[in-house]
Amino acid sequence: MTRENGGKPPHAEAAKIATLTACERQVITLVGEGLRNKQIAQRLFISETTVRHHLTLIFRKLGVAERLELIMYAYRHGLAKIPAWGVIVGSPSKIALQVGGAAALSTCCTVTCSPRFSSRLTK
Repeated sequence: MTRENGGKPPHAEAAKIATLTACERQVITLVGEGLRNKQIAQRLFISETTVRHHLTLIFRKLGVAERLELIMYAYRHGLAKIPAWGVIVGSPSKIALQVGGAAALSTCCTVTCSPRFSSRLTK
């Protein structure tokens, strides 16, 4: 049986998360809300370059390779809340965003993940 966090002990993930600064946590929250770098910069009153720098550090600290992987990690570990407007569902190779109420969910977009990302989700 594999753990939801990729087979790593829970304390290992907690240790990674503990290395994040307050500003990095804010960036993760805003990424989880679906904001782009320019919007994050405006919201936090910092430059887009600084946002990119924060994201580079976040990726390194958490061991994620791309923005989508960061979002999945953030939702899984409570660093960001799934927006009320939709949820991400799917298999490791295909992820869809579903919107609408519980009685009327519809898929508005689908993303096919690279094999590298898919394998990271199934570890």
